[in-house]
Amino acid sequence: MKSLKYLLGLCLLAFIMSSCQSKEERVIKSLESLCMQVEQRADQFTEKDWENVITKFEKIHSDALDCDFTEEQLKEFGRYEGKLSAAIAKEGSKNFGRKLQELINKGKSVIEGFIEGFGESTDEDEES
Repeated sequence: MKSLKYLLGLCLLAFIMSSCQSKEERVIKSLESLCMQVEQRADQFTEKDWENVITKFEKIHSDALDCDFTEEQLKEFGRYEGKLSAAIAKEGSKNFGRKLQELINKGKSVIEGFIEGFGESTDEDEES
């Protein structure tokens, strides 16, 4: 019975400590959580997932405007923001690269057709 009271007391203390986080700490934790989610699953994200990440990122920034960060908290916030921005940029460049490759492949076909058509046209002119 004594150990049950002790365990209950620890749980209550942990709950109180976590609920007493400052707004600044909660904002940093939200950014950290989003950053970890992106780092772990970015390669599996759909376009809709990326839209949700951007929306959450914007919300966190909005919440951060109301915060009074310490120098240390600003540094931590900046570190997570940098990691998240890098992950977003990396995925954006992958998407850009894939779309560019598709465009190049389509353009290659157009150019091949153009050269073929141009060659046929000049051959006809030489025969006349």
